[in-house]
Amino acid sequence: MTPPYPLYCALLLALTGCSQATALPDAKPAPRPVNVVTLSSADADAEHRFSGVVEARQQANLAFKVAGRVASLDAPVGSWVDAGQVLAQLESHDYQLTVDELEARLQEARASHKLASSELARVRQAIADDAMAAVNLDRARSAEARASAAIAVLEVNLEKARDGVRYTTLRAPFAGQVGQRFVEAHELVSDGQPILALHTPDALQVVVELPENQLSQLASGQTARLWSDDRTAIAAVATEIASQPHPLKRTYAATFILTDPAPALRPGQTVQLTWQSHTPDSGFCLPAAALLTEQGQPQLVRVDNQQAERLPVQVLRQRDQQLCVGGDLNAGDRIVVAGAHYLKSGDPVGDLREVPR
Repeated sequence: MTPPYPLYCALLLALTGCSQATALPDAKPAPRPVNVVTLSSADADAEHRFSGVVEARQQANLAFKVAGRVASLDAPVGSWVDAGQVLAQLESHDYQLTVDELEARLQEARASHKLASSELARVRQAIADDAMAAVNLDRARSAEARASAAIAVLEVNLEKARDGVRYTTLRAPFAGQVGQRFVEAHELVSDGQPILALHTPDALQVVVELPENQLSQLASGQTARLWSDDRTAIAAVATEIASQPHPLKRTYAATFILTDPAPALRPGQTVQLTWQSHTPDSGFCLPAAALLTEQGQPQLVRVDNQQAERLPVQVLRQRDQQLCVGGDLNAGDRIVVAGAHYLKSGDPVGDLREVPR
C-alpha cells in the first residue's frame, strides 16, 4: 500500500535532516583564543636555585689537650678576641707537681751520670797502670751509658710534663668572636672535649648541598646571587666543590664565598642561592601547565601561522613551578600555556594572548 503523499514528504524531509546532522562533525573547529609565551634565547640559560647555610670561613670548636677541672673562662660568649689571647684555664697544680718531680729526678740522674763518668775515668787509669783487670772497663762503660740514657729519658718526660702545664691554658688560634660556650667553670673536662666555639662572622661563606645530577651545572669560579630574608641580592662566587658525597645524604657540598658585604647575615642562617649555567642542554623553561602527555610522551603545542602544532619534547629538570624541556624548539617560538589540551596539530588558533612567565 502506498503511503499518502503528505506522509511521504514528511518522511523524506526527516531523512534529509538526519543526513545533514551527521555531516556537521566534519566541519573545521572554530579558532580558539589561547594564552602563549614566546621563547627567548635567555631561556636557554638555566637558572639554578638552592637553599644554603651561612657559615664563617674560619671556625673551630676549641678544646684542651689535657683533662682537668676548669679554673676559669676568660672570654664571654659574643666577645671578640685576638690571636693568642687566653680564653680559658684548667687547674694546673697536678701538672706542675709532675714537672717538679721530674726536675728533681733529672738532677739525680745527672749526679749519677757524673759519678759514673768519674768511675769510668778511674778504671781507665787503673788499667793503664796495670792495677786493674780490663774486664772492669766494660762494666764502667755500661754504667756510664745507662746513666746518660736515664738523663735523656727524663729530659723527654720533663718536656712532656711542661707541655702539660702549657696545655692547661686555652688560647685563641686566630682572631674572631666567641660564638658558643659548651662548659662552665669548675666542671671536670676530658682532653679533646669542646670548650668554646670561635668563628669569624665578618668573613662568611655559604655551603650548598648539590645532588649528583646537578654537579655538571656548577664549576669553580661560577658567580651567583644570594637572597636573604630582606630580599637583598648579595654577590658570591663558588670556590670549592666536593668530589665525594656526604656518607649519609649522598649530596656534594659546594662552597660560595661572599664578595659583597653582608652585615645582616649571621652564621647558621638559611638563604637562597641562584646562578645561571650556560650548558647547551639547558633547554627552555616554561610553566608546568604548558606540558601535555599523550601515550607517555611529553608534548608542547606551538603556534605557527595561526595553526597549532604538537611537538614531542624531553623534560630536562624542574625549576620551582616551571619545567625545563628540550626538543625541536627555537627562540621566538610561541608556546601555548593555557588551552593546549583542546588543540591538535593543524587546528586553527584564534587570538594569541601573551602572558608573563
